[in-house]
Amino acid sequence: MDAARPKNFREDIAGLRGIAVLLVVAYHAFAFPSGGYVGVDVFFVLSGFLITGILLRDLQDHAQLSIARFYVRRARRVLPAALVVLGVTCVAAALVWFAPRAVATWWDAVASLSFVENVRLIRTGADYLQSGAASSPLQHFWSLAVEEQFYAVWPLLLLMAVPILRRWLPPRGSVAVCAGLMIAGSIAWAVVSATTRPDASYFDPVVRAWELGAGALLATAAPVVGRLPRWLRESAFVLGLVAIVLAACVLDDGAAFPWPGAALPVVGTVLVLGTGASVVAALPLRWRGLRYLGRTSYSLYLWHLPVLVVAASLAGPSPLVALLAVGISFLFAVLTERYVERPFLRPSARRSSPVRGPGSLALGGLVTTVLVLAAGVQWMEPSLSGTTTPARAAIADRHDRSSAIDPADLSTFVARGLTEPPDPVDVEPGIDLPARATVAPALVDGGCKNDLLPDELDDPSVCSWGDDDAPRTAVVVGDSIALSWTPAIVDALGAGWRIEAMGFASCSMVWTPGQTSRAVDHTARCATARDVMRHWVDDRRPDLVFTSTSEGSFRSTEDATSVEERWYTGAVDGYRQLAGPGRTVVALGAPPEGAPVDACATRFTGVSACSGALPTAAIKKDRAEASAVATLVASGQDARHVAVLDWFCTVDGACPATIDRTLVRSDSGHMTGLMSGRLALVLRDALGSLARS
Repeated sequence: MDAARPKNFREDIAGLRGIAVLLVVAYHAFAFPSGGYVGVDVFFVLSGFLITGILLRDLQDHAQLSIARFYVRRARRVLPAALVVLGVTCVAAALVWFAPRAVATWWDAVASLSFVENVRLIRTGADYLQSGAASSPLQHFWSLAVEEQFYAVWPLLLLMAVPILRRWLPPRGSVAVCAGLMIAGSIAWAVVSATTRPDASYFDPVVRAWELGAGALLATAAPVVGRLPRWLRESAFVLGLVAIVLAACVLDDGAAFPWPGAALPVVGTVLVLGTGASVVAALPLRWRGLRYLGRTSYSLYLWHLPVLVVAASLAGPSPLVALLAVGISFLFAVLTERYVERPFLRPSARRSSPVRGPGSLALGGLVTTVLVLAAGVQWMEPSLSGTTTPARAAIADRHDRSSAIDPADLSTFVARGLTEPPDPVDVEPGIDLPARATVAPALVDGGCKNDLLPDELDDPSVCSWGDDDAPRTAVVVGDSIALSWTPAIVDALGAGWRIEAMGFASCSMVWTPGQTSRAVDHTARCATARDVMRHWVDDRRPDLVFTSTSEGSFRSTEDATSVEERWYTGAVDGYRQLAGPGRTVVALGAPPEGAPVDACATRFTGVSACSGALPTAAIKKDRAEASAVATLVASGQDARHVAVLDWFCTVDGACPATIDRTLVRSDSGHMTGLMSGRLALVLRDALGSLARS
């Protein structure tokens, strides 16, 4: 028998852990089952149940909690394996990836070791310029962070509440009241958060607290559950297991999760966990292989995603690569459980005297404070890592027109980018530069990308180039893709033009049902932003109005009849709002989306793996916009459509990651500022007489 195995060890719990980790690994490796991520919710309920059971025993045996002993036990359980995985992953990141992804991984490691990876994911998800970045090999540490944050607060809450409630309730009843109140408060916040901040909600420890609280409440009710009739316990167990399997098979990435979607797997886990100790139906959970998988579940959970991400980066994503990565992950997990986890779980020969009373309260407060400070540090990363570009100064600079690509050479350079990918050291801007340092200056802080916040809707930022008394004026409006064209537009028009730009993140002049962003009330705010841009254009009375729209907005359009038809209708309406006497609307196409270079380029493969096929969505979007412009022209308005897909791809639909050694994209969709500037002569040629001052 394992020396670390407690006397009250339950084999069915080990089996349930095995099922949970199988679901998560299968989901990450093969995207099957579609709701395999609910394995994490199973772990949350298990954790709340087991930890509260430990705290209850401490209360019943000693009448007080020893938070010091609790934290020491948690550290020995969690830290050794986590340190090994984090260390190996950081080394692998330095060896395999270029600086942006390696540095991001190191920041993830710091956040993971500080148990605030969930906070980091909320912050990076709110950062528009990181929303298209490569996935982190350590992002799964968010669930561990949620658990440890719960463990920091839950014992502290009990330490303060139980002495007060003891006047009326025994320790078990006091804990049950605390768990019930926590569940109610967490669910109330989850309901609000589901509509006001759905992306952040997924990683929010307060939103997730009710899941751990459900396990905690079950721990207090264990004696009552054990006295239920056998037939009822057997039925509840089967029903619970069915609920977990059903959640894994029915839910998908589009489900309303974690609220209310998590209710099904959480309730199912409570039923299985509450009855599994004594029912015949739980025999499958006691199968030796499943129990062994459960014993290695922690290490397997830690290892599987780093191995999957690194393997896909080196060999490309495929089922065979994923299967091999899962096998390697399991081998690493077995070794880690045997030689790292197990030695630290063995009881220590020395036992320090437990810290109780005021000492426990002070220690709990200190741990919670450290977590809060660690979370705060995550919001400082952009400034600490030097990734903020001084946009205002950069906007005033003009690109060196001598570096602009001659239109006659463009197709040759595109083809050469596929057949002769450059050495990484020759790529400009450098692959080792962070994304925010490579985009057009208009997109970063200090530029003119506005984020649909109330103060920005009232007083949006504007960029400008050229003399105030220039004879002709051009404006650029739309989303961030429109702003990414500003280097090309400024240099294509040249002297004699005053150019101004205003844009809103994820909000263009083309609106279709289904477009969303991380902003609260995005549809309403975006409608306001479109009105702001339209009125601004009218006030400026420009000669030219440039606009463009992301391919992502086209992809997110709801498909009632035809996405292309809906896009055409939205484009006609949006372009018409910009049209007016004496001005020409120029609808610029968008560069085709592709894999972010930090996701596909490695120090072993260079950028060769970053080439891709022209997306069908890009072709349909371009066709719809060309038709919309034709409709405006037929109605007597002055408009021009500039098709750009062949600027980035060959005639047979192959799109390189570099053109004439210049990096095309800074992420999955935005052009680098340098690529935009280098297309100035190509754009000038496409504009023809419109570009003459």
